[in-house]
Amino acid sequence: MAVIARQPTLILANANSPARNLTELLRLAKDSKLAFATPGSGTPGDLTGENLFNVLAKVDMTPVHFRRSGPAVAALLANEPSVGSLGIVTPLPHLKTGRLRALAVSSATRIAALPDVPTLVESGFPSLQDYLWIGLFLPARTPSAIAQKLNDSVNRALQSSDIREQLKTHVFEPVGGSLPETAQFVKAEIAKWRKVVLDTGAKPE
Repeated sequence: MAVIARQPTLILANANSPARNLTELLRLAKDSKLAFATPGSGTPGDLTGENLFNVLAKVDMTPVHFRRSGPAVAALLANEPSVGSLGIVTPLPHLKTGRLRALAVSSATRIAALPDVPTLVESGFPSLQDYLWIGLFLPARTPSAIAQKLNDSVNRALQSSDIREQLKTHVFEPVGGSLPETAQFVKAEIAKWRKVVLDTGAKPE
């Protein structure tokens, strides 16, 4: 019925890693067996990481799945493993203190919270524009008039400065859009992630 907001995946490393950017990380991964932390099997962080490392870059990095971002970040801070692929909010304070290092984001353009961090597109992977997104849905048989009314309400709410500020605090970008645009987006996302799952061979835990 409506896509509310979205957030890209962040590729990051422990500050003690010799990799200063994504190119150096991939070069390092080719010479030594590395692993990367994810917030869970089948999450955008997991699938973006597996697609980047194992399918496109072909460096054979092993995903290490944690239950949510908190434990994944704790493992990164302990350098076990030294690389991660996950959302931005939880590691952000540690990026600011320098304990973790951001290497790339999966958004189409750089994000305001990390303006110096290049995108995966800039880093040589133009097909990797991935987002964790939040949507609002209704049962399939909901009358169209009700769906339209709620869609209108969501779009109006996303124009509120208070709502936008709250989303910005959590590094989410407001999206919105009409009912047809939402349907088209969801259909495209299903097709995209299905291909990623098939290409990576990712399986639920």
